[in-house]
Amino acid sequence: TIIMDIDELDRGVGYARAAIRLCSTKHPLYPIYLADLASLLCQRFVADQSVPDLEEAIEKLRAATNHAPSSAGTYVHYPPRAMLGLALALHGAHTDDLQELAEGVRCLALARRDFAGGAHLESRIERDLAKALFLRYNRHREQDDLDEAIFHSTSALDRAPPDDRARGLLALELERARERDA
Repeated sequence: TIIMDIDELDRGVGYARAAIRLCSTKHPLYPIYLADLASLLCQRFVADQSVPDLEEAIEKLRAATNHAPSSAGTYVHYPPRAMLGLALALHGAHTDDLQELAEGVRCLALARRDFAGGAHLESRIERDLAKALFLRYNRHREQDDLDEAIFHSTSALDRAPPDDRARGLLALELERARERDA
């Protein structure tokens, strides 16, 4: 996730809200617009810890997941269910709600299982699943969470395209996790 300037995020949120207002709920892009808004709200949460943004993102992602086609297919956008999983994990970690953290991990695991798309998106799902597991590990110190997080981080790094800007951060995160595991 690239964190932008708060003013840029505010403008992006405004544009995303306008797109949703102009779009019929029956339009095939409606769940994508909801997910785009939720992504911006999640980025704004990361930037300024605004819990209402994260809660609204979860609400929009639940709606996007319900509107998204249920049939499996090739994805060209990041799956709303995966984004919902990360948002739930972030919220659960922020509020110390183990059930919400677990629901986030479950959503990400299901999104990973059902995903059929590009390697860059597959890598992102793996990275976000690892992040959710690291969050859960940091709260509750279960060794299985750390082991699984390391596995998914390694998988994400293996699948990430060479020009992916997140590769460096992912490698650092993985190294820190291995040090914790030692």
